[in-house]
Amino acid sequence: MKNIISIENLSFAYNKENVLQDIILSVDEGDFIGIIGCNGSGKSTLMKLLIGQLTPSKGKIKLFNEDLNKSNKLNKIGYVPQISLSSGATFPATVEEVVMANLYSKIGFMRFPKKEHKEKVKEALRIVNMEEYSKRLIGNLSGGQQQRVMIAKALVSDPKIIILDEPTTGIDAKSEEQLYDLLNKLNKESNITIIIVSHDFAKIQQYTNKIFVVENNKVSLMKNENEV
Repeated sequence: MKNIISIENLSFAYNKENVLQDIILSVDEGDFIGIIGCNGSGKSTLMKLLIGQLTPSKGKIKLFNEDLNKSNKLNKIGYVPQISLSSGATFPATVEEVVMANLYSKIGFMRFPKKEHKEKVKEALRIVNMEEYSKRLIGNLSGGQQQRVMIAKALVSDPKIIILDEPTTGIDAKSEEQLYDLLNKLNKESNITIIIVSHDFAKIQQYTNKIFVVENNKVSLMKNENEV
């Protein structure tokens, strides 16, 4: 398989206190990766490093064989943060507007979306089965529905990788099952590499082919029966 993310001897510290130390990690195209660990172990920090929100204290991250801090391919990563239902309740935007926001760099500042942009939004919502909700306010949706909209927002920019931070927080069991089925479909049918942070080891073990454990400032690979 083609390597698309490579982390080499990475360390990161907050206020001189090590959070991650000497991390080595590799992600191949088509992987479905789970990242688990206790609260405060550094899982979210690792995700923020991968999307360029944080800079390593030491070491390198390579994205598609280019240094992350020099790469022009960060747009190939779709990021789905942990949702907050309380903030969504007062956010005055429709589903369509939320997804369209991820195309603003292509649309241009103070310009109106063209037909092609509207079609991309429509297609992204269709993929996550949320097309009929396009005119609804995001705050009026359930947690599971909001999470699907955020995945559509990531999909609209045609990512090669989607990173999700605790995507099942605040959603019911049925919505959780539907979410994992959607991610599995994107991984298998669209060959999108999935990286998911989760506390639910039993659930992610069913879908992932690699699981990394974050603990004691380190990241280790756990053998997984689904690994190919």
